[in-house]
Amino acid sequence: MLKVLKFVFVFFLLVGISFSLWIFLISQDLPDPAQIESFRPKESTKIFDRNGNLLYEIYGEEKRTVIPLKEIPKEVILA
Repeated sequence: MLKVLKFVFVFFLLVGISFSLWIFLISQDLPDPAQIESFRPKESTKIFDRNGNLLYEIYGEEKRTVIPLKEIPKEVILA
Protein backbone atom coordinates (compact mmCIF):
# COMPACT_ATOMS: atom_id res chain seq x y z
CA MET A 1 0.00 0.00 0.00
CA LEU A 2 2.85 2.39 0.80
CA LYS A 3 4.46 1.70 -2.60
CA VAL A 4 1.22 2.54 -4.41
CA LEU A 5 0.77 5.73 -2.40
CA LYS A 6 4.38 6.73 -3.09
CA PHE A 7 3.93 6.00 -6.82
CA VAL A 8 0.74 8.10 -6.99
CA PHE A 9 2.44 10.96 -5.15
CA VAL A 10 5.47 10.91 -7.48
CA PHE A 11 3.20 10.62 -10.52
CA PHE A 12 1.14 13.68 -9.59
CA LEU A 13 4.27 15.58 -8.61
CA LEU A 14 5.78 14.93 -12.05
CA VAL A 15 2.52 15.87 -13.77
CA GLY A 16 2.38 19.10 -11.77
CA ILE A 17 5.98 19.99 -12.56
CA SER A 18 5.47 19.17 -16.25
CA PHE A 19 2.32 21.29 -16.41
CA SER A 20 4.05 24.20 -14.66
CA LEU A 21 7.00 23.99 -17.04
CA TRP A 22 4.65 23.88 -20.04
CA ILE A 23 2.77 26.99 -18.82
CA PHE A 24 6.07 28.79 -18.22
CA LEU A 25 7.32 27.99 -21.73
CA ILE A 26 4.03 29.04 -23.33
CA SER A 27 4.01 32.32 -21.42
CA GLN A 28 7.45 33.25 -22.77
CA ASP A 29 5.99 33.65 -26.28
CA LEU A 30 3.12 35.91 -25.23
CA PRO A 31 3.42 39.59 -26.13
CA ASP A 32 3.66 42.28 -23.49
CA PRO A 33 0.18 43.70 -22.72
CA ALA A 34 1.50 47.23 -23.26
CA GLN A 35 2.44 46.26 -26.82
CA ILE A 36 -1.06 44.94 -27.47
CA GLU A 37 -2.63 48.25 -26.42
CA SER A 38 -0.38 50.26 -28.75
CA PHE A 39 -0.63 47.84 -31.70
CA ARG A 40 -1.51 49.57 -34.96
CA PRO A 41 -1.92 47.18 -37.89
CA LYS A 42 -0.64 48.21 -41.28
CA GLU A 43 -3.42 49.37 -43.54
CA SER A 44 -3.48 49.70 -47.29
CA THR A 45 -3.21 53.16 -48.81
CA LYS A 46 -6.33 54.21 -50.70
CA ILE A 47 -6.22 56.95 -53.32
CA PHE A 48 -9.53 58.60 -54.18
CA ASP A 49 -10.45 61.04 -56.92
CA ARG A 50 -12.13 64.38 -56.20
CA ASN A 51 -15.58 62.73 -56.29
CA GLY A 52 -14.67 60.16 -53.63
CA ASN A 53 -14.30 57.24 -56.03
CA LEU A 54 -11.53 54.78 -55.23
CA LEU A 55 -8.81 54.95 -57.90
CA TYR A 56 -6.00 52.84 -56.44
CA GLU A 57 -5.34 50.72 -53.42
CA ILE A 58 -1.68 50.24 -52.55
CA TYR A 59 -0.63 47.57 -50.08
CA GLY A 60 2.57 45.75 -49.22
CA GLU A 61 2.57 42.16 -48.02
CA GLU A 62 -0.95 42.28 -46.59
CA LYS A 63 -4.19 43.89 -47.71
CA ARG A 64 -5.94 45.14 -44.59
CA THR A 65 -8.90 47.36 -43.87
CA VAL A 66 -9.88 48.35 -40.34
CA ILE A 67 -13.54 47.60 -39.59
CA PRO A 68 -15.17 49.19 -36.54
CA LEU A 69 -16.58 46.71 -34.04
CA LYS A 70 -20.13 48.02 -34.55
CA GLU A 71 -19.97 47.01 -38.24
CA ILE A 72 -19.02 43.39 -37.49
CA PRO A 73 -22.07 41.09 -37.46
CA LYS A 74 -23.03 39.62 -34.08
CA GLU A 75 -22.69 36.08 -35.49
CA VAL A 76 -19.04 36.71 -36.37
CA ILE A 77 -18.29 38.12 -32.92
CA LEU A 78 -19.91 35.11 -31.22
CA ALA A 79 -18.20 32.57 -33.49
